[in-house]
Amino acid sequence: MSRRLFLVAAMAAAGASDTRAQTPPVAAMSAKVDPDYCVEDAAEFHGVNPVLLRTILRVETRMRPDTIVRNENGTVDVGIAGINSIHFPKLAKWEIGPQDLLDPCVGTYVGAWHLKLTLSNRPETWESIARYHSATPYFNQRYQIMLWNEMVRSGVVQGQRLPVPPLKLGLAKKPAGKNSVGQAVADQGNGVVFDEGRSRQ
Repeated sequence: MSRRLFLVAAMAAAGASDTRAQTPPVAAMSAKVDPDYCVEDAAEFHGVNPVLLRTILRVETRMRPDTIVRNENGTVDVGIAGINSIHFPKLAKWEIGPQDLLDPCVGTYVGAWHLKLTLSNRPETWESIARYHSATPYFNQRYQIMLWNEMVRSGVVQGQRLPVPPLKLGLAKKPAGKNSVGQAVADQGNGVVFDEGRSRQ
């Protein structure tokens, strides 16, 4: 078993309360150039919607596995899924280090794991999905808009792109309204329902 396959299998086995304890397919961890290669397997393995996972990877890094972002608060986002350094101690228990997250498949599996944890015991709403990035209302709503815009851009849904508020809260003219994405989508007469790992209009 390769070390990278072991990393993901170990994560699943050691964290049975966080994810299903089963070994991912060996093919999922083979050395493929296409960073999209592991999305379906990772989503199935962790029981998350592959459309959501792919959308998050595109918003986080445009699916660039070697991405490292140093944040103003001193944390670092690493890999294709933008995994923040606050998760490093937990991942270390499964022998997954920051360098491992630069592998597109390991990063994708860890991103799917993080999405699963984000949605645990919550309904799949725009707000709960955007907790992948932040639970802070302003940044959560900003991320909701970014997810929506990516779904429009990639043809997952029909609708108009929404203006993205500035990253720095102080530059915003006013905070985004409550349920801003849900309301804006409803105003367009379109919505997305995520159910049992499928996306439909």
